[in-house]
Amino acid sequence: MRRARILSRKPGPRTRLSQDWMPSEKTTLILRCLLNILCFPIKNNTGDVVGVAELCNKVGGNFFTKYDQELAATFSVYCGISLYHATLYRKLEITQTNSKLSTELMLYHMQVSTEEVEKLATKDIVECTEFSEAIATFTYTPRSIPDARTAEAVISMCSAMGLTRRWKLQPSTLAKFILMVKRSYRDPPYHNWYHALSVAHFCYVLHQRCDNLSFLTDLEVLALFFSCLCHDIDHRGTNNSFQISSKSVLASLYSSEGSVMERHHFSQTLCVLNSEGCNIFANLGTEEYKQVLDLMQS
Repeated sequence: MRRARILSRKPGPRTRLSQDWMPSEKTTLILRCLLNILCFPIKNNTGDVVGVAELCNKVGGNFFTKYDQELAATFSVYCGISLYHATLYRKLEITQTNSKLSTELMLYHMQVSTEEVEKLATKDIVECTEFSEAIATFTYTPRSIPDARTAEAVISMCSAMGLTRRWKLQPSTLAKFILMVKRSYRDPPYHNWYHALSVAHFCYVLHQRCDNLSFLTDLEVLALFFSCLCHDIDHRGTNNSFQISSKSVLASLYSSEGSVMERHHFSQTLCVLNSEGCNIFANLGTEEYKQVLDLMQS
């Protein structure tokens, strides 16, 4: 709800103030200058109040009349229409920005070939120890895994944690999802695919070292592992402040909703999930599907 301005008022019957309360200089000035006031609601086409307007200190009169109220009521209709068009314009602006962002992403990211997916999906799942005997330790660095085998390593960790069997993750779907996520990471110095792999590996180590994360539900473990893998997807190497200050495409999309980059990461994760053949959560029930997405977003 919008208001033209908020004015302090004198203590009424329901206002309790300490005996030593004194109005500020600004409040005192407003009270001295305020001779009369007319407030009226601004409503949308469904009758909901979307704003409140105030008219203060009528020129040429000591108070607002019934005629003034009728004029204000008529004027409020035009205010409502103006707010509606402003909201509509904002939605159009967001749609255009989304389109621009989608085009940018299409130009940047390469599609995963069918051959790549098939090769990864049909390959035998190896034990995690094949990558290193120390892979289940906190001191091991997954950056030592060759890039060509990183997607395979993710599948091995997923299998070792029991996620593939518990949630009936289809090999081809899982393979395409991982490859798409890998391609969706850019190559800044830190927030790149190896960083995602490292965080996912940390989740795997916790699972192996902390009683299979028994203090979490199976669904929470599923959400945690894939959140680790996707948490910095399409990171640009800059922080939220930079995005907002530079008035970037991402800032225009997400700055009004909170953390710019975090919302973008989740949005791009959904884009991968919604891509053909990438929905690894397809076998979940409706409620489980909603819960896993809520967990990943939070």
